Amino acid sequence: IQENSDTTYRIYDWDRTKKGRAARQMHITEAMQCVDFEDVEPGLLPSKGESLVSNELFMIEKWILSREREIAASGQFAIVVCVSGTVECAGREFTPGDFFLVTAQQQERVVRPGSAETALLKITLPQS
Repeated sequence: IQENSDTTYRIYDWDRTKKGRAARQMHITEAMQCVDFEDVEPGLLPSKGESLVSNELFMIEKWILSREREIAASGQFAIVVCVSGTVECAGREFTPGDFFLVTAQQQERVVRPGSAETALLKITLPQS
């Protein structure tokens, strides 16, 4: 998750010139000025139940799906990512890496595991 920005600093050009393509301008000095070398990678926090991230803008939950469940209450949407196994919703099957949207108006809101070890990420707006 990141914020929108109109700034791009190119620090590597994926060997474009070796592939016969024109080189593009690099922005190494500008990029290095943006790096905080005193910053450290935060440690992972243990999750509390299914919730991975919850703030005023969005929520992300990880579900280990062993039975069918309603993905969101009627009138609420959810963005769903199949992480492992297979997930079925509204007559369609999704495999790892697939994203799908359950709209607020969608009638069929139940997700079902299609295989063992099914896991998904559910992204929603926070409940008010």
